[in-house]
Amino acid sequence: MRKMFIPTLFFLSLLLVNTAHAAKVVYVHENGSDIYDGSSWTHALKTLNKSIDIVENGGIIYACGKFQASNITINKNLSIVGKNTTIFDGSGSGILEITPGNTVKLVNLIFVNGNRTEGGAIINKGCLIIENCTFINNTAIYGGAIRSYGNLTIKNSLFKSNVAFTDEGRGGAINCDGAQETKIENCEFWDGIAPHNGGAIYGWQSGYIYIKNCKFVRNKAPNPAHGGAIYVRWTNVVIENSEFINNTAEVGGALRNHDGVMKIVNCTFIGNIASGWKKRGPIGGALENGLNMTIENSTFINNFAEKQGGAINNYGTLIIKGCSFLNNKSPRGSAIYNSNGTLTVSFSRFVDNEGDVDINSTNQNVTAELNWWGQNNPDFSKRVAGFNVTKWLVLKVIPIPERSEIKVSITSDNYGNQYDPKDGCIPPTPVLFKLDPSSNASGILKPEYCLTDNGECISKFITIKPGTAIITTTVDHETISTRMEASIQNKTFTITLTNLGKSTITIKYYISIYTNPVNGTKVSYRELTITLKPNETKTIELGKYPFKYAVSGTMIVKNPSRYRIPLNLRIKYEIEGLNPQMREISKYIAPRGEFRYIARYTGKEEGYADVW
Repeated sequence: MRKMFIPTLFFLSLLLVNTAHAAKVVYVHENGSDIYDGSSWTHALKTLNKSIDIVENGGIIYACGKFQASNITINKNLSIVGKNTTIFDGSGSGILEITPGNTVKLVNLIFVNGNRTEGGAIINKGCLIIENCTFINNTAIYGGAIRSYGNLTIKNSLFKSNVAFTDEGRGGAINCDGAQETKIENCEFWDGIAPHNGGAIYGWQSGYIYIKNCKFVRNKAPNPAHGGAIYVRWTNVVIENSEFINNTAEVGGALRNHDGVMKIVNCTFIGNIASGWKKRGPIGGALENGLNMTIENSTFINNFAEKQGGAINNYGTLIIKGCSFLNNKSPRGSAIYNSNGTLTVSFSRFVDNEGDVDINSTNQNVTAELNWWGQNNPDFSKRVAGFNVTKWLVLKVIPIPERSEIKVSITSDNYGNQYDPKDGCIPPTPVLFKLDPSSNASGILKPEYCLTDNGECISKFITIKPGTAIITTTVDHETISTRMEASIQNKTFTITLTNLGKSTITIKYYISIYTNPVNGTKVSYRELTITLKPNETKTIELGKYPFKYAVSGTMIVKNPSRYRIPLNLRIKYEIEGLNPQMREISKYIAPRGEFRYIARYTGKEEGYADVW
């Protein structure tokens, strides 16, 4: 009886030990040991496999260090959070696989050197959330870094130099072929390669893909293939506030929408290239649309296609609104080539594109009305081919002498019809204002440069010498001269005080205003007591006067204590419309002493407030 009791007790003790190992929180460190229980950094485990084995379903693993991670399967709900620099190195093998039905969150981790047929770093068959992670030098045929079949959310992460190898390689960073939902926000994709399609991202029957605030740089589909950064087919896609820079492919230098439904909003495409003549020929320097696409408020600059569609090649249904096409280049359709598709373009800007025409179409299914072509009277025989343009936006410059303002408006068409910006307006467009040297008035334009907002922009003329002001307004290749009678108007004088010190100060301020700085008549006088707490700012409004009036101020700060005190004060002297001047005082005031500061300022014709 005694002999049987001892083995039973030993077995029960082992069972209790194993049960104790299961934990909600587990720590793993490269210098840990799997003989520990992982309950703290002091008792951290050494391997990821062990930590995954003992963590509870829904638990958290905290990892620190560099781990050799090879073909690790995660078959429970858990989170892995990296501390400092935590690296999972596949060393030529796959790293992680998430099995169906499980939710896994990965935070602050670096995945390197993963390699297998699909998902070089990660295969996701469940629900995967990735935050603040980095993927470098991972390789696979399908999804150099990640192959996703389920739901995938990625935020604030970096993908660099991931490759989908072989001629069948699809999705240099991510392949979500057949996935359910993919959301990617605040991520960057650099130097991804996929010889077949999708240098960064590949989606085929992928449900829904949402991309926001991302950057795609120097990704390639070099077979040559399609979609230097993104390739999708039979997929709904939304891309917002993202940048595509210097990506290359044969078709769609940055992206190709093969047979999907895609919406692009507030995106920028710069320097993307369609090159190589292996299949269809290089078309769509920035992108190609093959089914249904809407593009709004986006910018296309310096994109190039060797064959056609410097920025865009379209053979589906494409709607473009509020976009800019600048300096794009192609022999056919320097900005857009419509290849038997349906194209609608409105409230967009076409300037300095290089090729036969800005928009070239093989059919007449094109509506390109109410666009800005960089000038009021464009020669459409050199701007479009295959269809006609009847209405376009024109530049108007409207003087408002009672307010000394020049208003720019690009909100009406060549027939004089006005359009509400709520219904559409051109994208922000540079406007340059200059005072013509032949003017007998002198003054300052504020601002001299601005961007249109809702198709409009206003500059104010600050008169220094009255007379006739001739103001030239230039928008792209259109310049209009406008005459306006300019009179001197009273300007607001202000003094702003900021206490830069650590103690509260009290200032007695005696301020006089004169008609000129030399022998002027006093027109105003005031005495002020101003208390300033540390880092507090107060502004004294002195009133409206001709800008050549002069302000004289005497400031007194007393120290009632038996100890010296520091004084750190910033003074800003302003006259409306002129460049302000600032002075800073940094000194100690003697015990029971006082500091007296006298300064005067006036306006100068050169456009600044002069202080002495």
